[in-house]
Amino acid sequence: MIVERINKWLTEHERHEDANLIYAIEKLAGWSFRQQFFEIKENHKAGKIYLSHAGKCARQVAYGFHGFEPAGKELDSRAKIIFFQGDVCELMLLSLARAAGCNILGTGFNQTRLVMPVNTTVEASGYPDGLLLQDGRIYLVEVKSYASYGFDRFEAGNIDEAYLAQVNMYMACLGLNECIMLGMNKDNGILGERLVKKDLAIVEAGKANML
Repeated sequence: MIVERINKWLTEHERHEDANLIYAIEKLAGWSFRQQFFEIKENHKAGKIYLSHAGKCARQVAYGFHGFEPAGKELDSRAKIIFFQGDVCELMLLSLARAAGCNILGTGFNQTRLVMPVNTTVEASGYPDGLLLQDGRIYLVEVKSYASYGFDRFEAGNIDEAYLAQVNMYMACLGLNECIMLGMNKDNGILGERLVKKDLAIVEAGKANML
């Protein structure tokens, strides 16, 4: 759906430069570089729950909410590099999709903030990577980069349970039923995609996990 259009566009001999798209990429890449490598990271998890927590260990979520630091270094040099790589992969694939003619919305500085009540006093929030409007339908779009082993599992339909929980929570918040998950093999640049349908059982389990 998206990958086919990206690959087709990349093999075309004539491509018209989109100055607005290139400017947006430059701004976002610079913002991510500054955020990951120059800003001092503080513990912003205390008192907060995120939709990405839906598939994580309930005890880990509770510790983060109450401000208990995890054992060891929370964000070492390798983690910073990996996070920036993830940001760049997301930016590249979504921008290529737009360049290839996909109607991608809600990306970068225009990401949609989602909120779901956990109880009467606490809410969970999250920011999906983007949305695709195609043929009168709206799809959630999520991007992830993998090493070869993880990409092979992704291609076979074996998607991490925590990630499935996260996208199901996003779909529930948005009232959507389908998510296009874009994957990239970091070792060779091969792209893949999987269509994931909302699973109400996963949504309910995710809600319970965040209580």
